[in-house]
Amino acid sequence: MQLNDRPVIGILDINTRYNSPSPTNSKDEEYSAFLHAQYVKFLETAGAIVIPIHFNNTYEETEYIMDHINGVLFTGGALSFVNPDTGIPIPYTQTAMHIYEKAMALNNRGVNFPIWGTCMGFQMLMYLRYGKEDILGLTDASHTSDPLILKYDFKNQTKLFSEFPDDIIEAVQTEPLTANFHNVGVHLDKFLDPHSNLTNYYNLLATSTDRKGLEYVASVEAIDYPFFATQFHPEVTEFTYSYNFTNHSDNAREF
Repeated sequence: MQLNDRPVIGILDINTRYNSPSPTNSKDEEYSAFLHAQYVKFLETAGAIVIPIHFNNTYEETEYIMDHINGVLFTGGALSFVNPDTGIPIPYTQTAMHIYEKAMALNNRGVNFPIWGTCMGFQMLMYLRYGKEDILGLTDASHTSDPLILKYDFKNQTKLFSEFPDDIIEAVQTEPLTANFHNVGVHLDKFLDPHSNLTNYYNLLATSTDRKGLEYVASVEAIDYPFFATQFHPEVTEFTYSYNFTNHSDNAREF
């Protein structure tokens, strides 16, 4: 048997019912799922092998997969993380929570196990740390391309962006390079509120402003774990050309 020397990254898939978390009697609706190809391309371009992690897996099934992969990506989407009728986390959220807790346990044992979150995946990581869905507030940033407001010396103080060229760091602060598709996000004041406890766990890397001038969190990295997240969509800039507003310049694709 030939051994694989490429990283294997799991992507948590999404119910095809998408943003309708209410219970269903249809097994087809309950278990069918999808992944946007742009996330697979995003990882494969970096050399990874991608496998899906089904949102409705049993605990044992997810545990088995986690023991045989090297990292996880939480994608964008438009899910409510809890059932509005019961207040109970939906299956997607329960599986994400299992992945998150398992990843922390692996890292605590010395196994480097990263998590990346994009858009809804970013929001999921914030929710999993904060514990309540009200960490999210309304933002007017659907279908926008925006610059970033950097909060750190990227060249010296971050894991995620420390090796980026100086010209790209300058460009992302002055040009609309990031693709955004969200109607909710984590407001800056909510992130910085001591009661949220987020600043004890995550370093704030960058913010953006929505159409109304509201400043929200655009990128974070965990202080003690290899967990990274962006509210914007780097994979869209690189691979998705169906949106007229998206910036596909050399600077945007390199960032």
